[in-house]
Amino acid sequence: MIPNIDSRSKNADVNSTAISLVNDFQKRDFTSDPHLQSRINHLEEYTRQMTQAIHESRPKSPLPQLDGQRDVLLRAIHYELKAKAHWPDTAIRESAVQLKKVLNRFGMETVTRSYSAESADINALLEDFRNPDLAPALDKLHDLRVLLQQLKNHQEQFEAGYLDYIKQRIEARKQPTATKWCQLIMKEINEEIVVYLNGMARAYPDKYLACARVATTIIDENNQRVRLRRKKNNHIPGVGE
Repeated sequence: MIPNIDSRSKNADVNSTAISLVNDFQKRDFTSDPHLQSRINHLEEYTRQMTQAIHESRPKSPLPQLDGQRDVLLRAIHYELKAKAHWPDTAIRESAVQLKKVLNRFGMETVTRSYSAESADINALLEDFRNPDLAPALDKLHDLRVLLQQLKNHQEQFEAGYLDYIKQRIEARKQPTATKWCQLIMKEINEEIVVYLNGMARAYPDKYLACARVATTIIDENNQRVRLRRKKNNHIPGVGE
């Protein structure tokens, strides 16, 4: 008699068991049994969806890379003004000292702050440097203007990347999880396929018994793994309690 899949099975256990069952069913011809074929079709689809859900982890965040690009430019701006503040040319040196006072309001610690806090600092910094009174000093520091424009571009890329990432996460939450597919598979196997195959194997052993025996072996092996894992965990202090 085919047993039910142990309810304590993990998602990976159920997925592996379902794949094994599907692989065996696909080798057999049940076209003359529309009911069983329909149940097998359901199981195949649930298993495909669960496998996909397991391997599709949360959307990969682009934010660390985008944030790193901002950090590089922020450091470059600090180093640029620090160097130019000691420049031999008086006009360049005085312009750098004037602009450095603006930059010092933010400090290098900006790069260590949270994404949102760093974004707020960068936007404020860029806004401060747009002050018309600073234009003459910026005109004398062409490289700094280039760095500020690059920072503006990367800040816009970060904000666009952040919004896109949030949209992806929202969309991902709308999709059924691996746990949801696991529940559907357990119900399909335990309440439909196992019950039906057990009855048909007794009534028509020539047609169904071989399949039932393979299904029994597959599910038994899973259940044994589950029991052994739980037994092992129960012998580890703090685990399984």
